[in-house]
Amino acid sequence: MRNRSTKTKNKNHENHMTDNVGLPWSTKEKLFISVALRLFSVFLTRTFFVPDEYWQSTEVAHYNVFGYGYLTWEWKQKIRSYFYPFLFEIYFRTIKLFAIDSLFFIVYGPHVMQALLTSCCDLSVYYSAFNLFGSDKIASLAFFNQICSWFLIYTGSRTLSNTAEMCFSTLGIFYLFASTSKSNFFLSLLLGGISCIIRPTSVIIWFPLVLRETIYSKRSIKNIAVNLIFVTSALLMLMLGVDFYFYKQFVLTHWNFLQFNLIEDMSQFYGSHPFYWYFFEGLPVVFGFSIAFIFLGAIKCKKQRFFLWIILLYVIAHSFISHKEFRFMLPTIPIASFYAGYGLNFLSTLISKKKFYMLLVVLVISNTFVALYFCLIHQRGSIDVMKYLSAQSSRSIKVLFLMPCHSTPYYSYLHRNVSLQFLTCHPSSELSYVEEAEAFYFEPISWLNEIAAFSKTHVVFYNVIPE
Repeated sequence: MRNRSTKTKNKNHENHMTDNVGLPWSTKEKLFISVALRLFSVFLTRTFFVPDEYWQSTEVAHYNVFGYGYLTWEWKQKIRSYFYPFLFEIYFRTIKLFAIDSLFFIVYGPHVMQALLTSCCDLSVYYSAFNLFGSDKIASLAFFNQICSWFLIYTGSRTLSNTAEMCFSTLGIFYLFASTSKSNFFLSLLLGGISCIIRPTSVIIWFPLVLRETIYSKRSIKNIAVNLIFVTSALLMLMLGVDFYFYKQFVLTHWNFLQFNLIEDMSQFYGSHPFYWYFFEGLPVVFGFSIAFIFLGAIKCKKQRFFLWIILLYVIAHSFISHKEFRFMLPTIPIASFYAGYGLNFLSTLISKKKFYMLLVVLVISNTFVALYFCLIHQRGSIDVMKYLSAQSSRSIKVLFLMPCHSTPYYSYLHRNVSLQFLTCHPSSELSYVEEAEAFYFEPISWLNEIAAFSKTHVVFYNVIPE
């Protein structure tokens, strides 16, 4: 796996491929392209994707810093670690300290933070692919596939824990295979551990990586064990400390998370899909137009296939969970880009230079059109309505959202302590339980009278109310 023998790259079978076609970008140019693209996506994105982008990150941090906001049932049940929102709390407290906590900085600052982190992920794909295959061309094409991904343009600047998980995990992979130095191994475990704190599912990636490192690396078992114990202990104390700071008591949020999602399988309350959904719908959508090159690279790559098993394990493990979403597959994109780069490199040896560059142009254009649609059009109303409400001069507005729960951002997109109310939908194991949203749809008139809806200054709803 580890390409420690980059000095003898001529021995690697990958390098028999013709390098007559490549991407003439220096490292600085790659960095500039990545940062520019990710920052551009911050201001390009005008649409709503999933509630967790706001309700499980910036909304929670806003509540803790400014004293108003909304905590969903997950935080009351203590199944979420505060570690990821805590990063945004640091930012919010900083701009509050300097009295620059305007709505613009409240809304866009966290997205800029996530965009820069995703840019680091992009560069890690290039360096990891180079360490893996010993070819600058394959690495550059892997980087190209990464930045072309329509799904990453769409999600790379969103404040989702899945996006952060992807970034820290990919950074950890880079340091794991960068060299045999002790500091790199320590950084690898640290970054991989952070990804596991943010999303416990990242353990599916990092347990096999550490196990393989233990079996095949030149490091001593003692060195690996010492680093692993130290990093695990330090991160565990950090997580417990951050969660104690938020919850005001010691709590094992990851255990609560696993109990809710795996043991009790309560996540299916928010929808379920069949076991095979990721294979036939999830991954094809997430990988997009690159899926053909990923498959080609997976087939033609005779060595370095360990990461293919990582992807497969990650997908299968998530397939056993009833509740499935596209965003759960985000951590597989950088890993799959390794093999997309290999596949594109192999393809470049079969066709002319002109045709290959035309193929790359088609890949860029096709991904761009899809990204523009999802960033500018699809589910745009949820963001536009918050901009409209934030522009209302009266501080006494009272807003009622008659929509499925969490259909818009909340206080973190208003930054004003006004009256907001929405249809709640917390899960329950009780058979007789009826969520507030269902109660409204069942008897809307009586429900509206009960809550005195006439006292609201604004009512937000879709142009068609679901039956």
